[in-house]
Amino acid sequence: MSEMLLQSQDGLLNLLPARPDAWASGQVRGLKARGGYTLDMDWQAGKLTRLVVQSAQGGVCRLRLPGQLRLAGKNPLVPAKGTNPNPFYQLPDNAYRTRQPNEQTAGFSVYDLPTEPGKTYVLLGQSE
Repeated sequence: MSEMLLQSQDGLLNLLPARPDAWASGQVRGLKARGGYTLDMDWQAGKLTRLVVQSAQGGVCRLRLPGQLRLAGKNPLVPAKGTNPNPFYQLPDNAYRTRQPNEQTAGFSVYDLPTEPGKTYVLLGQSE
């Protein structure tokens, strides 16, 4: 079930990639992702309203998510560009990819969140 809510492949963390329609609103706590990240997510009407990212090892956390988020108390996140520099997400040139890592598609956004070891980051929906 956790793979329906979080996938860490294709050079990024894909949030709510296969959320069933019956789970239009919900929350989950403590999902672990490649790169030493722990995530808590809240969503309404299929869009994330709150995301907490705990970074154990630091590095760029590339996020693909439905809708748009911003850092709590700060400017909007910057859209991702190029290859994710985080070594946990390096893909060989001949690797199978379901999409380009920085592809912005159909209501989904892709962001790079620079993180430091041991820090927690709170991201909120645009209306929060």
